[in-house]
Amino acid sequence: MKKLQLSIITILLLVSQNALLAQADTIKYQWPVSPLTSSQSLSATFCEFRNTGSADHFHDAVDMPEPDGNPVYPSIDGVVDYIGSSGSNSYVTVRTAVNGKYKKIVYLHILPNPGLSVGNSVVTGQTILGTIYNGMGHVHFTEKELVSNPNSSGTDINPIRPEGGLVPYIDPYPPNVVSSSLQFRENGSSKVLASNQLSGKVDIIIKIEERNGTSGIYTNNGTYIAGYRVWNADTSEVVFEPNDSGMKFKFDRQPGNSYVHQVFLQGVATLSNPVYILTNGDGASYVNNNGIVQDNYWNTDLLAEGNYILEIFAEDTRENTDSKLFPVTISKDPPELLTVLNSEGGSSLTVSWKSFPSPTLAGYRVYYTANQNLTGWSLAADESMAPADSNSISFANSQEFLNPTDSEVYYFYITAVDSNGNESLPSDIYSRSANGNPGLNKSVLIVDGFTRFGGQGSWAERTHAFNTSYFNALNESADVVVSSCANDAVIDNLIDIKDYDIVLWFVGDESRAENTLITLEQAQIADFLEEGGNLFITGNDIGFDLDLPHGNSQFTDTLLYRHYLNARFVHNGALLEDRTVFGEPGTIFEGLTLNFGEVYVEDSPDDIEPINGAIPILNYQYLRPDNVTYRKGGIAYTGTFADGDIEGKVVYLSFAAETISPASQLNSLMVRVLQYFDVVTSVEDDQNELIPVYSSLEQNYPNPFNPSTTIQFNVAELGKVSLKIYDILGREVAELINDIKQPGKYTIVWNALSGNQNIASGVYFSVLKTKNVTITKSMLLLK
Repeated sequence: MKKLQLSIITILLLVSQNALLAQADTIKYQWPVSPLTSSQSLSATFCEFRNTGSADHFHDAVDMPEPDGNPVYPSIDGVVDYIGSSGSNSYVTVRTAVNGKYKKIVYLHILPNPGLSVGNSVVTGQTILGTIYNGMGHVHFTEKELVSNPNSSGTDINPIRPEGGLVPYIDPYPPNVVSSSLQFRENGSSKVLASNQLSGKVDIIIKIEERNGTSGIYTNNGTYIAGYRVWNADTSEVVFEPNDSGMKFKFDRQPGNSYVHQVFLQGVATLSNPVYILTNGDGASYVNNNGIVQDNYWNTDLLAEGNYILEIFAEDTRENTDSKLFPVTISKDPPELLTVLNSEGGSSLTVSWKSFPSPTLAGYRVYYTANQNLTGWSLAADESMAPADSNSISFANSQEFLNPTDSEVYYFYITAVDSNGNESLPSDIYSRSANGNPGLNKSVLIVDGFTRFGGQGSWAERTHAFNTSYFNALNESADVVVSSCANDAVIDNLIDIKDYDIVLWFVGDESRAENTLITLEQAQIADFLEEGGNLFITGNDIGFDLDLPHGNSQFTDTLLYRHYLNARFVHNGALLEDRTVFGEPGTIFEGLTLNFGEVYVEDSPDDIEPINGAIPILNYQYLRPDNVTYRKGGIAYTGTFADGDIEGKVVYLSFAAETISPASQLNSLMVRVLQYFDVVTSVEDDQNELIPVYSSLEQNYPNPFNPSTTIQFNVAELGKVSLKIYDILGREVAELINDIKQPGKYTIVWNALSGNQNIASGVYFSVLKTKNVTITKSMLLLK
């Protein structure tokens, strides 16, 4: 620990020397309130956080408590430059000539002396500039840097900087690094990381209090210097230190107010709660010289996995310091799984991954399970079979695994292992079929394009297993040969999607910032469809990204969206509360009811319109502004694309299908999708079951409703069926069905505003009549 203390002292001395050389403005002056030549207390410091006024900002001054009505004097001789009269925000600015340059000091929250005028000379400690404005109880003292033009103001600088400003200033109170406030987050995200599981780009969040007294408003001001460095586990050596000897902030000059939330944590920092994002900015020198604080982070990938000590330090302008040590553990980001392929059919397996950035990497481990609930994992390969320089491994069958099995194995993930046996977090989980015949069965590729997590994203975790949801639905529905890959494998040309009959591509809630589909992916999709491929694509913001111009738009976006997905974006459904879609009557999807947004929150599904011959297949339970047309959550298209002459097919869902729950609903959807792609399915979907034994009428939903509701009914035998709506007086309001119906399950939506009807709020009755029964259900319309 002696080495640590000596190192801190040495670094702080160097910091002080650097500050002395860098600080050109060494002008000193006395205090503006009595006693003029004695040190005074400060209730607010320079560049602390302010969430008062019209916008969050840096405090551009120091505040000196003083009773209302007491006089305020100039701290330095000069002339009155400006008098501002704006109630409690009234002020006087004094301009002083210094060696051919000019300095301005602003005295705010004072009632200006009525005897003063612009251009009057004022004398240090003699001329009364004004008195403390009633109710303010302090003077807000702002100093500007020296400028060459008397009409310029200059940047705000720290009035208690070590080499200049207010003298004397005595401050025996050290700052306080508040240990209990320390938090680690994914860079640019609200996702909190455990201190013993840090990886990737990390933001360090910490509360640091400058203390200018012993109680109250004197104990929670903003600090002057703040920084961090990383030591090895026994604190004998600094292993990482940002620029400027670890100093991230040294507030001699004020940064631009637009950067205030790069310094202070938005939504958490307040006037009395100075919480810093300690990792931002390019070092104290850069921030001081340029007034810019850019997003930055601690890149833990630069260090090997293991235990370290994080030091966070603070210093005030009088070289009082505080330093706290925090044990942390770095664990590497999970490796990126690229492919899990069943290219040879049967039980063949090829797994590939991206090279993992670690100086102590020993190799990789491949895990497998046959359990659909993703438990009971075992090793297919370890680092002796997949060494550090490898990026793939293949097996003829599961008997070749490190731990062989006779079971049909579907699910896989990988980890990275260092030379000490430390294992990384697991990758995403991918799947492949284990019993297909590529010559006889259709081939399906599941493409995972969902990499967004944390922050404003709906999915919080670093990895996911959504691939397995789609695989399970495929595996339950048909005899198909399934392989999986990350979208990076498509981008890097490791996978040619044209090698597959069907591509299932999901992007989750990937947003504009990440681009749902980049140009290279769009080109692959276009080629695939032009050559007769079948594409099932699903995602939350595809239309919002591709069909509306924004800062990250690509020149191919609208072309792909309008002429290959054959869709037009209508609305971003951020206000949709009911996360239900129902199948479009008259299509193969009729009768489906799907609840999405169940696995993770689906916050803004797109409303889309089919164009160029596409058809609607799924509708939300909401009407468009015309109060007639349902907002659409799915479309389908069969035909040629661009200059192609081979018929291809697209099914596009504008919400994330992996959020559908229960799994039986996703299975039912997959059966319909495969049938649309002319694949013979091995089972009937759960929502198109055996012929009902009895005719029945289900309770409508939602209920109460406005203005539309869904009605489901079962017909037991062929015959004439009518479904009508009556009011409480027995008058017919609407005829929904009056036709011959086959046995089966039916769904219809009644819109109380359709047909230009002026239907009032109240109780209504749905009445189903078949050959043998009449059934009535009551409903409540609330407008």
